[in-house]
Amino acid sequence: MTKFIILWLTSCLSIAGALAQAISFENRINDENIKNVLLYPFSLDPYPEFRSEIINLRQETPLILRFDELYYDFSDYYFKIIRANADWKKSNMPELEYLFEFNEFPIVNYEYSQNTKIPYTSYSVEVPRVKQTGNYILAVYRRDDGEKLVFTRRFVVFSNNVEINPVFGNSLINRSNPQKHQFEFSVNYSNLESFSPIQDFKVVIRQNQRWDNALTRLSPSMIREDIGTFEFQGFAGENSFEGGNEFRFFDLRGYTYRGQNIGEIKRSPEHTSANLLVDQNRSNQAYSILPDRNGKYFNQTMEPGASPLEQDYIMTRFTLNVPKQKSDIYVLGHFNLWQKNKDSKLTYNKTTETYQTDILIRQGYYDYIYWVDSSQPWQIEGSYFETENQYELLIYHRPPGTLFDFVVGYVSINSNTH
Repeated sequence: MTKFIILWLTSCLSIAGALAQAISFENRINDENIKNVLLYPFSLDPYPEFRSEIINLRQETPLILRFDELYYDFSDYYFKIIRANADWKKSNMPELEYLFEFNEFPIVNYEYSQNTKIPYTSYSVEVPRVKQTGNYILAVYRRDDGEKLVFTRRFVVFSNNVEINPVFGNSLINRSNPQKHQFEFSVNYSNLESFSPIQDFKVVIRQNQRWDNALTRLSPSMIREDIGTFEFQGFAGENSFEGGNEFRFFDLRGYTYRGQNIGEIKRSPEHTSANLLVDQNRSNQAYSILPDRNGKYFNQTMEPGASPLEQDYIMTRFTLNVPKQKSDIYVLGHFNLWQKNKDSKLTYNKTTETYQTDILIRQGYYDYIYWVDSSQPWQIEGSYFETENQYELLIYHRPPGTLFDFVVGYVSINSNTH
């Protein structure tokens, strides 16, 4: 019995060591057969996947992790919860200080697709609660495939130990080009110990639940240590985001009919493919109010009598009609975790003089944008102050004498409500 325990512990340590070397503290998928990765708080709302993966430490409802594998059989999936500091680098906090149980959690809930041309297995699991606020990574791996890390997903746990007073407006840096959204705020931290607020606190602002363009290196414009307050007014525009444009969208909930912005659907015995309507440059157009979901998506089928497990995967072609660019162009959204990779990168077709890419996605309703990998990423979509966006502000605190960052404040506001 003792020998068995020693071998089991040795195996666990081996996996933990390999994962520690492989983990990227970003949202990343390492296996092309893993699709549709979703992480959101449990809710009875019709579309809980729209909710942010930032939760209160005292929240009773858990985070839900869902993903598909394009493989019609069960795989032995596990995950670990790894704590990170404010800069998304590994924290040295011992696992026993932030977890209630041993850090290896099985994913045992799975269902097989039904009547789909592309078979898949759909997995889901509740994420265990943690003891401490902070940044965390879910590291998912296959136990039956040695030490292979399959994907990672970020989430944040917060408490409200500071008072945040946000003020939203347009940027005043360039009144002739006021398309930027300015986020100004003050923070009262008098309930927390701090001898050097500039060193002890960090601030992060993100737009539409994106980490890839979050503002992270912000310095306060004024500090009042006597009353425990600092302000961020952004006199140089450092607190500003491009307003951007409302997201493009398409409705791929059916394959026996064409939904909105679907140009063509082709079915064969082996698979189904869809071509979206050809997209155009929007930067030279006037702003137009369009309802969107700020880059989010949801899975659904509108085929009569079909169940969720009958949602098929469809090879979807994006086509963009713009002249050849010097910089790379990507199609991005929450459906691909905003990852700039070989699938999301568009290729210029000399024959049609358009950009194209094909992405395999599960049936549903999707938001997306075209992102130019340059100093002007919005040059195809356009940027407007009127655009509706959701903004989230996170306050991190490192108590004096410690090496760990805690999330002590969080607020979310909509640009159209301020």
